[in-house]
Amino acid sequence: MITDQEILKRFAANPRDGVRILFDKYYASLVLYAEKLLGDRGRAEDVVQEFYIRLWSDRYLERAPVRLLPSYLYAGVRNACCSERSRRDLLRDPVDISAVEIPVEAFFNFPDERVERVTREINHLPERTRLVVQGVMLRGQSYQEVANELSISINTVKFLLKEGVRRLRDKFANGTREILFFLLARR
Repeated sequence: MITDQEILKRFAANPRDGVRILFDKYYASLVLYAEKLLGDRGRAEDVVQEFYIRLWSDRYLERAPVRLLPSYLYAGVRNACCSERSRRDLLRDPVDISAVEIPVEAFFNFPDERVERVTREINHLPERTRLVVQGVMLRGQSYQEVANELSISINTVKFLLKEGVRRLRDKFANGTREILFFLLARR
């Protein structure tokens, strides 16, 4: 079995090979650790994979102490899990707005020009992004349903939905709240 010191030497010489070897040695145990913290295998795998990407792309291993490499890795995954748990994804874990009083007229008096503009902007999104936004936001489909329909992963659905909402928010900087209510009312 390759030592941690050898892994770091390989990383210094060729980061891609070093991360690959590190992945082979620690990935499974880091996923189990993250799963214990998050209670969800899929999210645990995502967190650990993103952690490895950061290790490679930001070259964090160049600063990792050899003697403490396992501790360094587990602490990094623990921190990533804490960030994941604290991050509030409003599309995956929506806020209950049933207690918010919204006049019924707000939905029925939504200006036609805004409806047309929102629809037009949704139609201008890249094809897969548009299909994801329409599926989740307009038809109320689950991430899994959209993923199955488009033959893509749930993570790709999440990414495309986030990207689509970001683009719409950028287009409608002044009317974000109204647009989101419009999209939710269409469900």
